[in-house]
Amino acid sequence: MLRGKYMSIIDELYSGMIKEVEQLYPHSEEYKRAERSADELRTELWQELPKELKKRFGRYHGAQADCCRIGNRESFEQGFRTGARLMLEIFLESEENPCNKRQKEIQ
Repeated sequence: MLRGKYMSIIDELYSGMIKEVEQLYPHSEEYKRAERSADELRTELWQELPKELKKRFGRYHGAQADCCRIGNRESFEQGFRTGARLMLEIFLESEENPCNKRQKEIQ
């Protein structure tokens, strides 16, 4: 549902306009430098490895990528939960909360 000229966040999520998974990875120059350095070192190591170790190194690299993917997902989930808890706290303590208004009327 459009509110004014902006779409609600629920509508954006539903329609796929917000793709948080695409925003999980840092885009800073510092991260890009570190990533390039890691890629260069990985390439150097790969070229120096004997053939019998390359397969094992490939499995290690895949396992490491799985760890990063799982860690990113869990960090995203935790961040989402923290944001939801923050919103709950803000709402529950707000003067606009109907429960708080009713409680003041009773007192």
